[in-house]
Amino acid sequence: MKTYSINLGSKIKSILLFCIALTLFSSCKDYMEGKTFVVSDARMIDEYIEQKDTTMSEFLKVADKAGFRGMLHAYGTNTCFIPTNEAISIYCKRMGIDSLEALPTADLEKLIKFHIVRDSIKSADFVDGRMLKATMLGKFLTTKSISEGVLRVNRQANILQKDIHVANGIIHKIDYILTPNPKTVGEMIDQLPDSYSLYKSIMKEAGITDTLTINNGNNSWYTAILQSNAAFATQNITDKASLLQKMKVAQPDYANDPVKLLQLYAQYHVVNRLAYAADLSLSSAELTLAKNQAITIKTKDSTLILNEYKSLTKFETGVNVDKNSEWTDMSCSNGVMIDLQGYIQPVKRGAEAVYWEVSDQPEIKKLKVYRNAPAGVSFKPGELSELNFGGKNNPTIVYRTNSYATNYQFVNSDYLMIRFYPNIIQWMEIKTPLLTEGVYNV
Repeated sequence: MKTYSINLGSKIKSILLFCIALTLFSSCKDYMEGKTFVVSDARMIDEYIEQKDTTMSEFLKVADKAGFRGMLHAYGTNTCFIPTNEAISIYCKRMGIDSLEALPTADLEKLIKFHIVRDSIKSADFVDGRMLKATMLGKFLTTKSISEGVLRVNRQANILQKDIHVANGIIHKIDYILTPNPKTVGEMIDQLPDSYSLYKSIMKEAGITDTLTINNGNNSWYTAILQSNAAFATQNITDKASLLQKMKVAQPDYANDPVKLLQLYAQYHVVNRLAYAADLSLSSAELTLAKNQAITIKTKDSTLILNEYKSLTKFETGVNVDKNSEWTDMSCSNGVMIDLQGYIQPVKRGAEAVYWEVSDQPEIKKLKVYRNAPAGVSFKPGELSELNFGGKNNPTIVYRTNSYATNYQFVNSDYLMIRFYPNIIQWMEIKTPLLTEGVYNV
């Protein structure tokens, strides 16, 4: 008589595994039935270059040495301005080096960072001016349409092929390497052509050029407001003497102090922050280096106007920013330059009535629905440059227009819906229009 040994445990396990597998297969089959699944063959930035366009392969070699290959291969949202191999070769010849890899790793890191913006930005979103976001180096690139279909980046490179979509962002192929301007605002003022000779001499004599040259720290940012000889001529100013005569009228308290008048003029033409034209368009006023003196800003369509002044008794037309000037939005190591079509100066004014709507925020005034009924646009904290707020439960402020608002106390048929509740909006800060020195009743 034979004895059989049966391992029931292993047989039971096998049966259970088979049942589980059968259940999973059945479940997957039911889940997939009747549905369409797409498998993407999109490539990462480095894969696209290696597999689809090797004319940018030298950039990958630099990325390898600088330690950025992993980022170019990882999921994310990047906009990369990548020079061709030929562009890199031309740059190296001008720099007197055999290849970019001959440069120190720290320099290569800065170079790579200056070519990458951590966001997906299509060419359709480019404007003539600074880009929406800074590069990884913390500095802004500028873009400009120079002719039909030709886009220039940072005044240095043209885009050869735009909007190459990859799995982790967008590539714009360019014909030259991008480098940040190493010169300060003061050094760039010194290099302005002779057509700015009066402005250059006044800024130099007042000591402002030195200030804009010496102060080059990480937190020192300046915006220089330029005025050409032609801009001075709009007010019949041709030399230092005629400028002083103009300033004596604007600043009667210092009529007998020509040194102070020149300092006031020079200080008034510097804003103590980084403000490209795009930044100025989102502001109603900017304080200058001249004590208690501000520049006012208005936008009308695509025009940027400084110092348009309106009161009950007078109206001053203001001066347009010259957006077509080669010096407007000129990036410097510690700031930017903005050119004007006319003359501005600091003016001593008395207190006057100020009429202002809280809904006249720069971002709201740019909306197509601004004062057009009916509309409703929500804003989150931080989305309005001159009105900030906070609280709980995702607070928002809603801009509304209503053509039937004539029966209500709405000026221009628009208003802001602000929910001041303990569990929603708990605080608010509002930047008022420019107020000149004096006593006001509110």
